[in-house]
Amino acid sequence: MPTTIVRPGQINGAGDVRTQFRDIAQAEVMEVFETSTIMAGRHRVINITEGQSASFPHTGRAEADYHLVGDELQGGVFKNAPTKIIVDDELLSNYFTSKIDEKMLDFNIREPITKAMGVALAKRFDSNVLQVGILSARSANVVDGLPGGTVVDVAGCKTDAKKLAAGIYAVREALDNKGISADAMFVYVTPGSYYALVQNLDAINTQWGGMGSYANGTIVKIAGIEIVMVPGNTFPNKNLATDAAITAAAIPGMKPSNVLAKYRGDFSKTVALVMERDAVGTVKLFDVAYSVDWIPLKRLELHVASYVIGHGKLRPECAAEITDSTAV
Repeated sequence: MPTTIVRPGQINGAGDVRTQFRDIAQAEVMEVFETSTIMAGRHRVINITEGQSASFPHTGRAEADYHLVGDELQGGVFKNAPTKIIVDDELLSNYFTSKIDEKMLDFNIREPITKAMGVALAKRFDSNVLQVGILSARSANVVDGLPGGTVVDVAGCKTDAKKLAAGIYAVREALDNKGISADAMFVYVTPGSYYALVQNLDAINTQWGGMGSYANGTIVKIAGIEIVMVPGNTFPNKNLATDAAITAAAIPGMKPSNVLAKYRGDFSKTVALVMERDAVGTVKLFDVAYSVDWIPLKRLELHVASYVIGHGKLRPECAAEITDSTAV
């Protein structure tokens, strides 16, 4: 009696053994992207169905004046300045595979390829949002009368966790003075800074109201702001201002052509970014998508994962950068 073989590419166990491969891979890319990105749900995102940009309303603050009996009401000027964010060119990850090679392999090569493509797109998404967040912290406000971003320099905070914690408190004070709520605010740091904060026992001491675990290597909040560790080379702490600087930074997968002008800056002194979700906006024209096409001329299959998305500064008063001017 013949052995029954499960062919996951078939529909209801019949027909072309590759029919569902594209849908399976599409789901894998989307799942990996969504689980890998840390910034997707932590800033403003607008989806558009056509065009190249979207406008985000940015309004000023109202005023209240005492009224003298009999005086005529004159009204007031309510200031606003919408911010337009334009989508970037298509960002894509692509690979060719050979049907013959796949048959010769003793494992499924498609799964690691599709997962790697999803991670690559997520990494670029996060890097761009974080870089815009830092640039927002360095910017003036587009609405007259509203404060701009905040930059707090704390000498030695790159290597001293207690100084970094003090910097986070200084930022919280500055943002409180600007009337920015901490409800949707996060501190983004490198793994090195994150684990240094964990080992700062004052920060996780529950008797002092600290939140975290030395044993598990976790820290939850400082100054009421959630701490988020940004993995790998995603956190911008290199000089990415010029082609030469980007090349010298030698970040895997990053080359000058991958760092658009609006995302560039010297981030070599940056230690942490504190950002409320209104600081940065993202416009999506095409969300993450995956396709595989047979290229007869090459006798190969072309796998492409891509999106058409753009990021931009919204409310600089909602962003703060913590720097260490003494950092090498």
